[in-house]
Amino acid sequence: MAELSETYACAPTTERGRGILISGDPKTNSVLTVSADKTAKTWEITEDGNGKVKRILAYPGSGGLDDMLVGCLWRNDHLVTVSLGGMINIYSASDPDKTPISFSGHMKSITALACTLQSGHKVILSSNYDGVIIRWIQGIGYHSRMARKDNTQIKCFAAVEEEIVTSGFDNKNQLTLALSQRYLNLAVWTPELAFVSTDSEVIMLRGLQVVSSIKLAYTATASTISPDGSEAIVGGQDGKMHICSISRDILKEEAVLEKHRGTVTVIRYSPDASMFASADANREAVVWDRVSRERYGCIFYRTYQLFAFKMVVSFAFGAFIFGSLRTE
Repeated sequence: MAELSETYACAPTTERGRGILISGDPKTNSVLTVSADKTAKTWEITEDGNGKVKRILAYPGSGGLDDMLVGCLWRNDHLVTVSLGGMINIYSASDPDKTPISFSGHMKSITALACTLQSGHKVILSSNYDGVIIRWIQGIGYHSRMARKDNTQIKCFAAVEEEIVTSGFDNKNQLTLALSQRYLNLAVWTPELAFVSTDSEVIMLRGLQVVSSIKLAYTATASTISPDGSEAIVGGQDGKMHICSISRDILKEEAVLEKHRGTVTVIRYSPDASMFASADANREAVVWDRVSRERYGCIFYRTYQLFAFKMVVSFAFGAFIFGSLRTE
């Protein structure tokens, strides 16, 4: 690369000044370049120091600002490009027409998770404050970013099969809800039933109608509804969890669990509704039996606070405040 870096002749005059980055393979006298115009090109360097474009690599982005390319690497048979939005694409130098392998993730803290079936696949959806929703395939990892008409910030969302309901900081949704809403939950087996919690109120929706709303005597910080829609749990700033039965769209408090020593940050049921898990601001997660309301056990995280997770079978799929994912 020392010999190649002392000349800029490998890039056409029209591309100069666009922040081109270069990486090369000295064995083949070839280089890879990327620039802010969202293009990646491979070049053949001639003996006189000039360059000739061999191929323009197809970039699988949407063409937005986040697709500006800011880094590249040529390593053996691998051509790696990095975009401003954090997308990493790995091409094959020997077969550049092959679809690249893509990796990505969230640049900001994860705020919501949902598990659903899409086209027969077990899909995990995650979102952050920037309004980016990413699909993850269970057992594989990153799959793709979800295209949205309006990339507004997302406060919370819920998903059932092919449908996703989001609620944003701009107070826009299928319904107009309070700006302070913390959680939007759907009953998976009866998705027309939704359960929303704010700091001081819980709201039940059936379809597009508000069927009930209850003022709370405590500050709610988390909530969830069972897959069958027969039970809901509201967690409080005081660490208590209020278990409520649901009958004919009416909530009735049945029990209060007081295991947590910090503010409850997230609560979720298992897919078969036999268990639920909760976590608090003291970095402790607890798995409970739904019938006996006794705890199976607890997990203490030394450095992570949990603000979103999903239970998959008997495992808690966790999302931590710095935006990473981990399975326990």
